[in-house]
Amino acid sequence: MKMVLGVLFSTCILFQLSGQTDAQRQAIDYFNQAVTALQSDANEEALTLFSKAIMNDDQFDKAYYQRGLTKMKMQKYGAAAADLDKYVSMKPESADAYYYKGYCEMQSKHNAKALGSFSKTLTLDDTQAKAYYYRGYLLILDEKYEEAIIDMDNALASGYKSEKLWKYKALCHYKIAEYGSAAQAYDRYLEMNPSDSKSMYNKCMALYKMEDFGAAAAAFGDYLTLESSDSKAMLYRSMALYKVEDYNGFVNQMNSYLTLAEGSKDNYNMLANACLKMEKLEQAQAYFDKVLTIDAKNLPALKNNIYINSKLKNAERTASDYGKIIAVEGPTSEYLYKRAIYYMGQKDLASAEQDLTLYITHKPDFAEAYYNRASTYSEMKKYDLACNDMRKAAELGMDQAFQYIPSFCNAAGK
Repeated sequence: MKMVLGVLFSTCILFQLSGQTDAQRQAIDYFNQAVTALQSDANEEALTLFSKAIMNDDQFDKAYYQRGLTKMKMQKYGAAAADLDKYVSMKPESADAYYYKGYCEMQSKHNAKALGSFSKTLTLDDTQAKAYYYRGYLLILDEKYEEAIIDMDNALASGYKSEKLWKYKALCHYKIAEYGSAAQAYDRYLEMNPSDSKSMYNKCMALYKMEDFGAAAAAFGDYLTLESSDSKAMLYRSMALYKVEDYNGFVNQMNSYLTLAEGSKDNYNMLANACLKMEKLEQAQAYFDKVLTIDAKNLPALKNNIYINSKLKNAERTASDYGKIIAVEGPTSEYLYKRAIYYMGQKDLASAEQDLTLYITHKPDFAEAYYNRASTYSEMKKYDLACNDMRKAAELGMDQAFQYIPSFCNAAGK
């Protein structure tokens, strides 16, 4: 037997038998010449001779089979499938013929027929590993991933060794969200093909989706040594580093990403929060300002800037940042009241009075506002107004106000 491209060609010479017709004897003669031609790789000559054999005897099953295999060797897959189909109509118990028929149908893009042929192969012989493998591949094309996994596992159990099997198996697990199994299968494949960057990326994504962020960050790091300009991988690695609280690594990776891609509000917001976690307040504020360049009314960024201003004692922009929040939230915003308190601390009494008065207009039952406006009026020497506000604060239930009513109202002559 001679192995050619994984196909077994018979080298047995057939003998003429008594009782055969002259045409049958001539057919056998052509068949034997064809087998001899195959031994010399004279494929075209062998093809012609097998055809002559069939012309003399159209029921010559072995001639159809060998002509089919010869056509398959020559990559004439459609014609090969037709010959093998003819053969199995005469020899329906031949698992090998069904396998080769399925292979040729698959190569001819007749996938439904190929699936049927491989299934018939396995019905006749359930140890045919390649039939499992190819049927699994066709099931992937049909998006029947669970069935494909079963076939790939059967191919492995039957002794089939192919690096691509692990790649297809990994893909199937990934498609049905079995990310742990997908990552393991990609590992097996990448042991044999460490430079397959696409599969390496898919493994990274499997680790990310299974929320093994530490492993995902490391895997994306390896991937980026091969594909250093893949901005999408940079972004995912950044996110993974953030998840594992490697904020310095996150900032470095995200900034690399931003050299290749336009930054989004979310990108800058995460950078700002990472810097806050590391207490790098000036950097954090710079990133929050980038958020506000994209979305001027972004309240989290505005409010974080207020917090940073207080930490940095940045009086120059504090009032302005308060104003931006108030412009978004309106006069009922607690930040209007907070700005008034800030003005009191800065001894900007007129601004404090203005903010407290506006706030009280919209929040007339807020005792603390009256209390603080009373203090502001007192410093401005508006004693009548200070007395009235302190009494109002006490009336609204603020116990602390009662102790100041005598002094405030005495100053007003009341």
